[in-house]
Order: sequence, then C-alpha cells, then structure tokens
Amino acid sequence: MKIKMLTAAIAAMLCLTACGDADTKTSTESKADTTTTAATEEVTTVATSEEVTTETTPAVETTVTTTTEATTTTSATTTTAPAPAEPEKEEFKLAEGLSEKYVDFDNMALECNGHIFKFGEATVQDLLDAGVELFSDELDNDDLAYYDDVEAQVKVNDTIRADLTFAPWGDSSNARDCVLWRFKINLINSPYDKVTWGTNYGEGMVHTNIPLRLKKDELIANSGEPVDMHSGSIGGSLICKYTAPSFKTPDRDDLRAEIEFTFYNGDLATIFFSAHETQY
Repeated sequence: MKIKMLTAAIAAMLCLTACGDADTKTSTESKADTTTTAATEEVTTVATSEEVTTETTPAVETTVTTTTEATTTTSATTTTAPAPAEPEKEEFKLAEGLSEKYVDFDNMALECNGHIFKFGEATVQDLLDAGVELFSDELDNDDLAYYDDVEAQVKVNDTIRADLTFAPWGDSSNARDCVLWRFKINLINSPYDKVTWGTNYGEGMVHTNIPLRLKKDELIANSGEPVDMHSGSIGGSLICKYTAPSFKTPDRDDLRAEIEFTFYNGDLATIFFSAHETQY
C-alpha cells in the first residue's frame, strides 16, 4: 500500500513537473513571441517613424512669366529742317519815273509814292515832305560841318531796310538841307543766306530801278560789262562796279560816282549807289 501511494506521489510530481515545463515552455515561447512581436512592432514603428520624419518638399507650383521686351533700335538720325522755299521770281514792276537801265548815271534816283529823288539834288526835307519815313536821330542837327553827313534808313519791303547818307554840299549847316549822297541795300549778309524775298519793292516804300532779285548775266544784258569785276573777300562773292564822273566835282579825275553790285553764289547781295566817291 505504501508502495502504491509512493508511486502515485511520484507520478503526480512528474505530472506537475511536466506541466511546469510545459508552462515554462509556453511562457518562454510566449515571451519569445512577444519579443518577436515587439521587435516587429519596433521595426514597423521605426519604419513608420522614418516615413513620417522624412521631409518631403512640397511641390511648389511656380509660374514663370516670360516677358519679351520689344527692343526698338533707333538709328541716330540728324533731321535737318527743310530750307525755306525760294519764292517765285515774279516780273519786276518798275516805278514810274525811274530808268529801265539798271546803270543810268544821268537818271540815278529813288522813288517813293510817285516822287522822284535824284542823287546830288534831293534833300532830307524833300523826302520828308513827300511822306518818306526816315529812321534817324540826326535830322534835327543844325550845326553840321562841311565834312559831316546825316545817316538814315528807309524801308524797301516788309523785312529789308536800306541805308541812306546825306551830305552838306551847299552853304547850309542844317541836316535837312543835306543832299542825297549814298544809298545801299544789304540783301544777303553771307554766302550761306538763302533768298527769302521777292523781286519787287513794298507798296508805299522806297524803290530803286533795280530788281531785288537779279543775276550777273541779267545785269550785263541790261547795262553792259562793268568797268571792274572781281571776286570779293568772301568766298563765292563777285563784285561788279560801274563808274562815272562825280556829281559834286565832275572835273576831278580822282573822284567819281559809282553803282556797285555784289553777288553771293550768283544771287544779288548788295546794291550801292554813290554820287561822289574818292577813286583809289
């Protein structure tokens, strides 16, 4: 009986041991499984963490606007203003009482408002009485010496004036008694000036018998060859001079009357009348 009980006890102990081993094994396996799972979870977690913490640069939508600049190339061009058109050369209207010959010392005179003023005869007062507008501040001088003169200007058209000189050739010392001595019109001041005027003189203004537009060939065709023709000091200028005895002292060979024309590049530039000049 004791032997059976001892055998049963040993069997029970073995059973418990087996169960303990089984539990231990189960526990160990479970622990291993847990560890594996944990490891797996850790790997997964790490993977997940790396995925989360990986910085992903968001795709930024960039709109690129391309501006095409229209480049206009401007050439440096110098624009020269067109020169004023040269007026048509109308027919010359000769004032009544003046000579048709441009060079006529016997009838060398000026005209204004139907009045004729001869060189060496007409006085300052004669012009004033005829209504000629004289621009001068010397007309009231009453104490002139024999060598003095009186200078004035008159209009020949709306833009051009002429210079007049009067001389005390008589016994009077009054400016208004001085006689017409010289007359000069400057049309062109340099060879580069352009002709911007017509042929005729202005209405109610002082006239000569010479057109304001004239060529050298026209002058020679009308009045013959000048006694002296030479180039002037300015390039492109030509001087044509006609002479006669002095109106004041016709018996003196060293004194003379003159009509002189200057042309610049073929255009009439100056007209000069003188009743009395010293001949050099």
